[in-house]
Amino acid sequence: MAAPRTLLLAPALLLLTFSRVPTLLSAQATVSTGSIVGTVGDPSGAVIIGANVTITNVATGQVIELTTNSSGSFNSGALVPGSYKTFVTARRFTSAESTLTVIVGNTTAVNVKLQIGSGKEVIKVQNSSLQVNTVQPTVQGVVTEQQIEIADQRPQLPRFVAAGARGSDSGRDELR
Repeated sequence: MAAPRTLLLAPALLLLTFSRVPTLLSAQATVSTGSIVGTVGDPSGAVIIGANVTITNVATGQVIELTTNSSGSFNSGALVPGSYKTFVTARRFTSAESTLTVIVGNTTAVNVKLQIGSGKEVIKVQNSSLQVNTVQPTVQGVVTEQQIEIADQRPQLPRFVAAGARGSDSGRDELR
């Protein structure tokens, strides 16, 4: 008779064990990030659509680039806790920068008011595959006499004279 009792207890034990799994899983799924949200506006309070928002993690240098939506808002998404710099730019407005702290489980809000600027734009320079060789001074091309004559006939074109060249009375540059 002991065998049937064990068979009845086994499903009850399994049910009890698996009913605790969601509780154990939820205890392990803790939040370890925060976020930054904000709105970008002008001095009158109107929102600025299409403003560029750059969020940089001060410790790691990781950069997130966002654009404000149709309501002038942005959302960084999940960020690791730490110190972040925000840099906001928009055409025809001055830029704004601030430093914020992201805390675990919290959303840090920042509302940015950009002042009307003088029409200056921020130009972002990115890496390029084109490099200038500043280590090896070598001649990469030679200017022919024909090219010099053509340049003399077109005074509106800029003229570049190599180091060591000297001018003459005939209007042509002669190379030493």
